[in-house]
Amino acid sequence: MVTENFGPERMMFGSDWPVCLLGGSYKEVVGIIETLTGDWSVAEKEALWSTTAISAYRLGGLLS
Repeated sequence: MVTENFGPERMMFGSDWPVCLLGGSYKEVVGIIETLTGDWSVAEKEALWSTTAISAYRLGGLLS
Protein backbone atom coordinates (compact mmCIF):
# COMPACT_ATOMS: atom_id res chain seq x y z
CA MET A 1 0.00 0.00 0.00
CA VAL A 2 2.77 2.46 0.84
CA THR A 3 4.50 1.76 -2.45
CA GLU A 4 1.33 2.35 -4.44
CA ASN A 5 0.63 5.64 -2.64
CA PHE A 6 4.14 7.09 -2.50
CA GLY A 7 6.45 5.06 -4.73
CA PRO A 8 9.97 3.89 -3.85
CA GLU A 9 11.42 7.34 -4.54
CA ARG A 10 9.56 8.66 -1.48
CA MET A 11 10.43 5.76 0.83
CA MET A 12 13.59 5.07 2.79
CA PHE A 13 14.83 2.32 5.06
CA GLY A 14 15.24 3.16 8.72
CA SER A 15 15.60 1.29 11.96
CA ASP A 16 15.19 1.96 15.63
CA TRP A 17 18.45 0.31 16.62
CA PRO A 18 18.71 -1.51 19.07
CA VAL A 19 15.00 -1.43 19.99
CA CYS A 20 14.21 -3.03 16.64
CA LEU A 21 15.88 -6.21 17.88
CA LEU A 22 12.70 -6.95 19.83
CA GLY A 23 10.97 -7.78 16.53
CA GLY A 24 13.84 -9.73 14.98
CA SER A 25 17.50 -9.50 14.12
CA TYR A 26 18.79 -6.87 11.73
CA LYS A 27 19.56 -9.65 9.23
CA GLU A 28 15.98 -10.97 9.47
CA VAL A 29 14.47 -7.52 8.94
CA VAL A 30 16.69 -6.80 5.94
CA GLY A 31 15.83 -10.23 4.52
CA ILE A 32 12.10 -9.54 4.83
CA ILE A 33 12.47 -6.19 3.08
CA GLU A 34 14.58 -7.76 0.32
CA THR A 35 11.88 -10.39 -0.18
CA LEU A 36 9.10 -7.79 -0.30
CA THR A 37 11.02 -5.68 -2.82
CA GLY A 38 12.30 -8.61 -4.89
CA ASP A 39 10.48 -7.51 -8.04
CA TRP A 40 11.58 -3.87 -7.80
CA SER A 41 14.08 -2.43 -10.26
CA VAL A 42 17.65 -1.68 -9.21
CA ALA A 43 16.83 2.06 -9.17
CA GLU A 44 13.80 1.49 -6.91
CA LYS A 45 15.88 -0.58 -4.47
CA GLU A 46 18.63 2.05 -4.46
CA ALA A 47 15.98 4.68 -3.65
CA LEU A 48 14.74 2.66 -0.67
CA TRP A 49 18.19 1.80 0.70
CA SER A 50 20.10 4.99 -0.04
CA THR A 51 19.28 7.67 -2.59
CA THR A 52 16.04 8.90 -0.99
CA ALA A 53 17.82 9.41 2.34
CA ILE A 54 20.80 11.08 0.63
CA SER A 55 18.41 13.51 -1.02
CA ALA A 56 16.14 14.08 2.00
CA TYR A 57 19.03 14.73 4.38
CA ARG A 58 21.00 16.64 1.73
CA LEU A 59 24.03 14.41 2.00
CA GLY A 60 24.96 14.46 -1.68
CA GLY A 61 27.85 16.87 -1.25
CA LEU A 62 29.31 14.78 1.54
CA LEU A 63 29.47 11.67 -0.62
CA SER A 64 31.02 13.18 -3.74
